[in-house]
Amino acid sequence: MHIIRQQAAAAEQRGIFKSASASDVLLNLAWTRDGQEQAALYSSLPHVSSVDYFVSHSWSCPRWKKILAISHYFNLNLAICMWGFTCILMSFMLIAYAGGLSSVARECQPVLYGTLLHVPMAVFLITYLFGHLLSGRRFWFDCVCVNQSNALEKGAILQAIPAFVANSTHMLILWDERYFDRLWCNYELAVSALTSNSSGELREMHFVPTWAPLWTLSSVAATFVLAETYDGTKPMVDSHSRASLFVSWFNFEFAPLWTCFVVAIPTAWFCFGKIDGHKLMLDQMESFDFRNAQCTLETDRVVLQRQVLDLFEEDLDLSSVEERCIAETSEDSNEDLDRTTAVTPLTLGENEPTETSKSERSFLAQAMAMDNFNDCVRGPLRESVMSLMGQEGADMPFKLLVVFGLPIWGLGLIEVFGCDGNTDCRVSASSEGYASMARYFVGNAAINMLIPVLTALVFPLALRINFMVTKLVAKGPWRMVLGSIFTTGLFMIIDALQAAGPGAMVVILNRFSTTWLIGFLGACGLLCWLASLLFFRRVPDPVPAL
Repeated sequence: MHIIRQQAAAAEQRGIFKSASASDVLLNLAWTRDGQEQAALYSSLPHVSSVDYFVSHSWSCPRWKKILAISHYFNLNLAICMWGFTCILMSFMLIAYAGGLSSVARECQPVLYGTLLHVPMAVFLITYLFGHLLSGRRFWFDCVCVNQSNALEKGAILQAIPAFVANSTHMLILWDERYFDRLWCNYELAVSALTSNSSGELREMHFVPTWAPLWTLSSVAATFVLAETYDGTKPMVDSHSRASLFVSWFNFEFAPLWTCFVVAIPTAWFCFGKIDGHKLMLDQMESFDFRNAQCTLETDRVVLQRQVLDLFEEDLDLSSVEERCIAETSEDSNEDLDRTTAVTPLTLGENEPTETSKSERSFLAQAMAMDNFNDCVRGPLRESVMSLMGQEGADMPFKLLVVFGLPIWGLGLIEVFGCDGNTDCRVSASSEGYASMARYFVGNAAINMLIPVLTALVFPLALRINFMVTKLVAKGPWRMVLGSIFTTGLFMIIDALQAAGPGAMVVILNRFSTTWLIGFLGACGLLCWLASLLFFRRVPDPVPAL
């Protein structure tokens, strides 16, 4: 670690370790500055001794993808919370504006949609894209924190990157398809792996695939369109018997087959994109080799490779180098006896090594240092990524299930407050087969809490189904055809559950039957079991330090 300490001291003395705010990073990615503007921004950055995040990325990745990836990582949880807060706030404001809870249904549909669906989703989107600008996090981002207009200072900054990584709490990796092909990206990972090992614990590395925000936003947009086009006007139901009441609700809620197929095509396409991207990322890490990395400037290759070797040779066990040297030279001696004399000094601890043995050990030390780094990426680093993101690309965090259901929950609030589009709630209760207003409000609220969960479950289940399709057909148009067909079948099953659930609940509330109650609770239990398999499996053990 003495090399890194020397670099840190030099960087501190020259004042070249600087940090950027989230707004600096966003503005730099949003548009390209000329040389003077870049120099002015660099000179305005504060000198620091540590930063919160070291951002590692490929320069070949489009800027807009990096903007979305950074926003996705920092703002998704905050955006969900802001959506919930906005819904509660707008609900109270709507009640106050209407003059009471019972009067909200008299408001026109544009008012209800605007306050309970459009405004909360707008707040969600704004927070998702710009929420991190309000934080005090400090970043080291090479596009901002490297003086691009001064070649000498730029060279000194690049030489001190190991010190910058070592003094960063987190490493944020914006992964794209070219990430593990780039020499600079591999170099930054090498330094992070080494400094984590020296400090005794694994530095927090956060992988954000650039396809993750695109997949999230497209899925939210799909459910938002469904909420916008939903016709909530419910017909008169036949309440003469339990069966007729259930069938009336089922026929109304069940969507036509063609709508399921239309929605299934883009869903399957996005699922395959996520699965393929995840597989590519893990395959690249599994076959990673620092020697094959690409570099825009070949002059950088020599410098960077020398630094990686210096850093890893410093931490290398010299005894293992000598043992390997002895083993390899012993094998060679069986084929060429003339080499025996060249390795004799290595086997005799009393003699000084010859120049040949020194060169040989230096070569082996470099090879072992490079192999150690490759093993870090192929082993613990890859395992840490799989523990965070899954092994197959068919896993999805629970918070994304919540995000996908946000527009549907907003629509549910409109249905509850607006009494299903009728200005008189008593009319809705009577036409939908409820025996009293109290049962109507309870049933309506419960139904509109259940449907979003079922709708959101479509996406993780679609991932699983399309992952199985990739086992049958790896590539080509037939994979898309099969994926669309299977996804359509999934949508039909979920749609049937969404239609059967409200019908069963209305029957239980108005014509109570123990059989219907057991069936409904059994279906709910099945959904809970399915959700536990998808989202609440045992968390893998922590990955050991590199």
